[in-house]
Amino acid sequence: MEVQKWLLINPEGIVNLPKLKINPHPESLENKTVFLRWNGKHNGNVFLERIADLLIENVKGVKTIKSWEVLPETARFVTRRFGKIFVRQTPCISKNSSGGFAANRSKYP
Repeated sequence: MEVQKWLLINPEGIVNLPKLKINPHPESLENKTVFLRWNGKHNGNVFLERIADLLIENVKGVKTIKSWEVLPETARFVTRRFGKIFVRQTPCISKNSSGGFAANRSKYP
């Protein structure tokens, strides 16, 4: 009788990711601009509106930019149609030469 050899493969798909270095955070938000991005989820804009209000009330010289006001297309992340959920491509948001913001989808596959 011939002996069978088996190779056991772990189906979990464990991936070892390298440790990432976290960007340094500013010591304060005073006189800074905070860009608030809404991902389109229900009432996310309400939450971010309140965050903007609290920042303006409590942090000296802070400015807020609301992505859904300057770039409405950035709020179209999750949509529901006929009981199905469709996830749309998230654009890359960058500052353009005139000081405004632009959504660039070409940086995503």
